Amino acid sequence: MNKKCSMDEDLRAAHKPEGALLIPEFDENVDYTTTMVQLTGIESVAFPSVEKLTETQLQKLTEELIMLIESYNYIFNLPKKLPASIAYQKLTGNWNVEIPIITAGLSALGWMFCDDDPETCGMHEWCDWLSCEVDPTTLPVYNGIYDKDWNKIDIIGVPTPDLCLTCAKFLIVDWDENLLCDMTRADQREGEKFVCFGWRQRVD
Repeated sequence: MNKKCSMDEDLRAAHKPEGALLIPEFDENVDYTTTMVQLTGIESVAFPSVEKLTETQLQKLTEELIMLIESYNYIFNLPKKLPASIAYQKLTGNWNVEIPIITAGLSALGWMFCDDDPETCGMHEWCDWLSCEVDPTTLPVYNGIYDKDWNKIDIIGVPTPDLCLTCAKFLIVDWDENLLCDMTRADQREGEKFVCFGWRQRVD
C-alpha cells in the first residue's frame, strides 16, 4: 500500500513543469523522439503489476497516469469504458516505446492502441468509436427517448404543455422537429414550469 501511495506522488511530481521547453533550440528538420521513461524519470519496472493492485488502486493509478501523460501534451485513443486494469497495462506497457517530442504547446497522438481490427486490438468489447469493421446487426438499436438511466420514456404519456399548442412547430410534418419537441417535453416532464427556446408563434 505504501508503495502505491508513493507511486501516486511520483507520478504527480513527474508532471511537465508549466511553460517548460523540452527542446530549447528546436530544429524543424530533426525528428526528435523520446520515451515516457526519459520524460518523467520513472522506469517501467517501478509500476506494480496488476495482480498486486486492488480495483480502487488500479483506477487511481490509471487516472494519475493519464494526467501525467497529458501534462506533456500527449493524447491517446483508449475507449472511455475500458476497464482500469486493461488501460493501466496498455499505458505502462508502452512506457519505453519511442514517441515524437511535442513542442511549442502542440498536442498530438503519442501511442496508437487501435489498429481497426476487432480481432487483434483486444478492446473491441468496450470500443466507443465504431471505426472498425463492425457488423451492424450486433449493435444495440435504441428507438425512442430514454432518461439518464436508459429507461425508455413513454412519450405518449407525457403531458402536452399549453405553450406547445400555440407553437408553429407543433405536430408539423417534419420528423426532426417532432423529435426535438418530444425530447424537450420528455426532459421537462416532471418540472413545474415548461420552457422551450424553439417556440415560434403559431399563425392560423
